[in-house]
Amino acid sequence: VFGFICGDPTDTDCNHRDSCDGSGLCLGNVEPNGTPCPNGVFCDGDEFCINEICENIPGQCIDPAHCDEVNDVCLDCLNVNECADVDGNGTTDDVCIWWECVAGVCNGISKAHPSDMGSALGVCPLDTFCDLGDANHALTCFSGSSTCDRINIDAGGPLGACAPDGFCNLADALHALTCFEGTSACTCGESAQGSSPPEVVGATALRAVRAPLAMGSSDTIRVRVFTDGALDGFQSYQLELRVSGGTSGQFELLDIFIEPRSDYAFAGREDNFTAFNVSTGQMLSGVDIDAGVQTPPQAYLATYTYRASPTAMGDFVVDIPHDLSLGDQTFLVASFNKTIEVTGSAPAVIATTP
Repeated sequence: VFGFICGDPTDTDCNHRDSCDGSGLCLGNVEPNGTPCPNGVFCDGDEFCINEICENIPGQCIDPAHCDEVNDVCLDCLNVNECADVDGNGTTDDVCIWWECVAGVCNGISKAHPSDMGSALGVCPLDTFCDLGDANHALTCFSGSSTCDRINIDAGGPLGACAPDGFCNLADALHALTCFEGTSACTCGESAQGSSPPEVVGATALRAVRAPLAMGSSDTIRVRVFTDGALDGFQSYQLELRVSGGTSGQFELLDIFIEPRSDYAFAGREDNFTAFNVSTGQMLSGVDIDAGVQTPPQAYLATYTYRASPTAMGDFVVDIPHDLSLGDQTFLVASFNKTIEVTGSAPAVIATTP
């Protein structure tokens, strides 16, 4: 009888119960390979019949984290870095786009200027201007206190380089100030991705020197940084100190600051700006004047305070890495695209015993 059950009683999405065809034959009722057999779960991929079995084909989205099961959609992004950094190298790929990740969708906003990093008073959305507000965005990002996405604060590289470098630092603040003055060569166009090498207008070595212990501070170590000679037209600088060596234990960075010294590079300047980031071991300082200043001989730049751990032993080296090609973050600026070359650094070697 047509439709009566016969043979295999199995009933699945891909292999239904065998049934009579009405002429004496028992039909297998197997779904062809490739027939969809959805299980109702979006994020685990698609299901198809393969050799009478419903097989799952994973890969609905990039990865499970980018899958929204509630709305049955794949998310473009979980954070703004997945929009701005399309090749995954940690650097914004286009300084002329402000990226947002909104409800899992990448939203790119065209910028009028590469150095438009947000509006005044710390508000993150763009305002189409490059001004002091953008310089402040760069400085607060450098110090680690910004609420804006760091990758959108990358307005270019150091010493006038227009291409992004993956950092928010002194270079970005200078990009904003020169854009405000109308002297920046970086624009939202082809020139935003490259520029000529900076002009070297001076040179100096840097020295890290252990400072004498202050009264009652025997558990701390202070290291001061100086230039090796007087500098002419000195406008700003960024420092990074790194500790290595020792046979055991470690040095913990407690603070970075500028002492009130007469030999400070920018002593007496009311237009002096500074920013510090203890977590990265970096600081910056500068004056808002293109011509820069004449510094004292062996100008003082900053003081780093460390604490040696109880197990610290051996010779620890506090050095000033300054090779920008390696990603080091020490450089001296005469003006936006003019540099004072750091020719070398003399580290502070500090012997410790437990």
